[in-house]
Amino acid sequence: MKILYVKSNSERDKKYQIQTIIYEENGEKFVKKKALCKEAIPHLLQMKEHYDSLSASIIDPRIHLAKIVKEEYDSLVFEFIDGISMEKRILDAIRSGNADTIKQEIDRYLELLKSGFKTKVTTPQSLVTPEGKALFNDLDLAALGMTHCFDQRSNIDLIFSNIIYQDHALYLIDYEWVFEGSAPVNFALYRALRSLHESHKLPLDHYLTQEELTLFDAMEKRLIFFEIMGANSFYQYRERFDKVRSNLYLKKAELEEEVSSLKGSVDRLENEVDELENETLFYALSNSWKITRPMRKILLRLRGIK
Repeated sequence: MKILYVKSNSERDKKYQIQTIIYEENGEKFVKKKALCKEAIPHLLQMKEHYDSLSASIIDPRIHLAKIVKEEYDSLVFEFIDGISMEKRILDAIRSGNADTIKQEIDRYLELLKSGFKTKVTTPQSLVTPEGKALFNDLDLAALGMTHCFDQRSNIDLIFSNIIYQDHALYLIDYEWVFEGSAPVNFALYRALRSLHESHKLPLDHYLTQEELTLFDAMEKRLIFFEIMGANSFYQYRERFDKVRSNLYLKKAELEEEVSSLKGSVDRLENEVDELENETLFYALSNSWKITRPMRKILLRLRGIK
């Protein structure tokens, strides 16, 4: 077995600590999801349940889930899907600077969300899993009014990097975050947009209302900071860090400028020392300096007597 890639989510809460391994065996690639500790095994086994429930929720025959090809007590092995990710297509569109191409790719994703899975136009329900109740119950999802929602099973892990184009088919290669209940389809869109490294180059307010952005921000923070990452995670303090980070960069720039200024002063002093050494050497080697040496010795002795 040849290991090609390893990623460990050890910064998560123990019950979500999963390792992803891409490996090659007999010329074929596979993806293994392995629990890093015993507490994470139930979460891993839930992915098997997600495979069954999400398969039933797909209505577009072009959409497929990456199949589970092997099961062990602490790991699942998935088929490796070789193709082009939706993330690459969108990033290529962003880097091209063509607004029409960007819109076309985002519209294609929206169409996938609304017509690829069982959805319904309704007032969003709070997610009814234990995690959903603990995280979202006091958030007023009903304030969004009538909107597209997933029907019964909500896959909010539909970020662009998890969707792979292969020929005329689309594969979902990761479906870790799936909840029972009807979540807004646009929450999946929000998470996908936020997952891009260059999301700042996308006009989010073209796709989401300000009310949606505010609500989805709150939902995402609760999901990541207080559920997935756990109470003692660095991510709990990330917002505070982000606020002071710009000040830290400014202070760093000021210190670098001060160091540069001090280096200039040191260089000038070193030049002066070199000049004085050269001048001293000149006098030491001159004939007049040698001739007057006995006189200087006498003067020094007389000063000592005084």
